[in-house]
Amino acid sequence: MTLIDSTPKLVAGDDFSCAIPARAAGELTALMATHRQRGIAEFIEMIFPETKSTEVREPAVRAAKAADIQVTLEHFAYSAGADLRAGLSHIRHPALIIHGTLDNICFPGASEYLARNIPRASLVSLTGLGHAPFLSQPDIFNQKLHDFIQNNISGSPKTLT
Repeated sequence: MTLIDSTPKLVAGDDFSCAIPARAAGELTALMATHRQRGIAEFIEMIFPETKSTEVREPAVRAAKAADIQVTLEHFAYSAGADLRAGLSHIRHPALIIHGTLDNICFPGASEYLARNIPRASLVSLTGLGHAPFLSQPDIFNQKLHDFIQNNISGSPKTLT
């Protein structure tokens, strides 16, 4: 299993602070609903804080513009209410958690939480990368994924560097 810039709970609450504050999540949702282009621009900035490269950003912008706005808003609403923490201890397969340290959507504390609560998890933090390291630095991402697969064929998780 591979979790990339993931969180068990997207929106912060009293019992989980390493997530987007509820107010900020609501503001982004409202912006997407009322001023879609500005909402997309803000969301892209959250995804790729490490680069202004149009080569990296443009495919994500095109995908966001092509997405049905109603589906996008429904996804935001679902994600805001989802809480997957109770099921983490039941994951029995090796899990790789890859996290960009500049991620403004799924905070570093959320990845650390996942690593602590999934029994066979390995955490890789990619310094200076944001929410989508597979897009902004695919060679680094692919090497970490390859290493994880190679190290876990035997079934026991290894620490990655």
